[in-house]
Amino acid sequence: MILGGMTGCAVAPTAESSVLSGDLPKNVTAKNVLVAAILLSTSDIDGAVAEGLVTPAEVDAAAAAIKHNTLDLWRQRAETDH
Repeated sequence: MILGGMTGCAVAPTAESSVLSGDLPKNVTAKNVLVAAILLSTSDIDGAVAEGLVTPAEVDAAAAAIKHNTLDLWRQRAETDH
């Protein structure tokens, strides 16, 4: 699973503050960024977008989070967002 082992990864302060407290685009939620990250590795991401499960922007954010090891920040944001 993608989410395992991400706790404690070093992240630049700007990335941390951007993910944890920055304004997200209207078509992006932290929860769905995590969903998209899982779908990128396990499922048909194009189908998930077509069905409205996640947005293209959330897929882009998930891909960037995987690349930059910031999924744990997105998890933290998802836990605090309402």
